[in-house]
Amino acid sequence: MNSPQPEAQANVGTGQAGGLLRVDDAARYLGISTQHLRALVRRRAIAYRRVGKFLMWTASDLDEFLARSFVPAEEPEAE
Repeated sequence: MNSPQPEAQANVGTGQAGGLLRVDDAARYLGISTQHLRALVRRRAIAYRRVGKFLMWTASDLDEFLARSFVPAEEPEAE
């Protein structure tokens, strides 16, 4: 019988622990390389969590970074 998996088990093997994303998954989420993500961390341009030796993010951390990175288009000048 197929029963729904508990949330914790659904994340096993996906790089997620309790909703946290590791570097590979966070970079994929942002659409950038892992090297670029690590450079953002070194420059403190993106917030992160350190869990033991691992850098980790929640989807909301990454969404917040994307929102702060938004540059609106300039409106065309009226003639």
